[in-house]
Amino acid sequence: MNIIGNTNISGIYKVNGSQISTSNILEGTNLYYTNSRAKLVSSINITSNGLTYDNITGIFTLGLSSTSTIGALSNTDWNIFNNKVNKSGDNLTGNLLFNDAFGIDTVSGLSKTLNIGTTNASIINIGDNTSVVNIGNNNNSSIVNIGNGSGITTINIGNSGDTVNIAGSFNYINSTVVEIKDKFIVLNSGSIGNLTSGSSGINIRDNNNNNQGYINVDSSTNFYNFKAPNNSFILSTPILSLNSSFLIN
Repeated sequence: MNIIGNTNISGIYKVNGSQISTSNILEGTNLYYTNSRAKLVSSINITSNGLTYDNITGIFTLGLSSTSTIGALSNTDWNIFNNKVNKSGDNLTGNLLFNDAFGIDTVSGLSKTLNIGTTNASIINIGDNTSVVNIGNNNNSSIVNIGNGSGITTINIGNSGDTVNIAGSFNYINSTVVEIKDKFIVLNSGSIGNLTSGSSGINIRDNNNNNQGYINVDSSTNFYNFKAPNNSFILSTPILSLNSSFLIN
């Protein structure tokens, strides 16, 4: 039977006396939809970039990334990355934390100058809650400048009860006035053995000469030598006995 044109058919459609359904009509090349067939569809191949598909449950999963795995970024990691300083000139809010034995350094091959707080900082705290603070103790030649800008700087090193060690073959203090609260100054500290204090003392620079004047112990450690900067005479004071005394006018 051929039907041409618009045709309206109502009622129940049957084939060989049975109502038409997917049970009595062959699929052919066009298969019917089922949930199981949709889950097993072979064209879905997304096992990269952290996204996986379970063809049994039909569930897509995006795992978290790691040091060796591509994946999603957790909100915790996102906040960490978002708070990082991207480039020079960016502002940092909060603390900058490093793992043990890591820190701030210059790039190899470039200028070896590292500036901290040279533009806007008015207070720089280093090691306020640590037991050991090392500055300039690497294996290469170093110059450490602290507070040497044009502005007036107050530099506080250590606190009450601290031990402050300043090591070096030459230590230079360029101050108009040096105040020392302690009542004792130890020269030749750390020496071992007798007669090691010879030539220990205090030099006074004048006329381009660092020892133009001085107060020191002679090499035999039996005399004190006194010399005024603009006087060629040297006063040597031997200690002959416990009752010996002298008066200088």
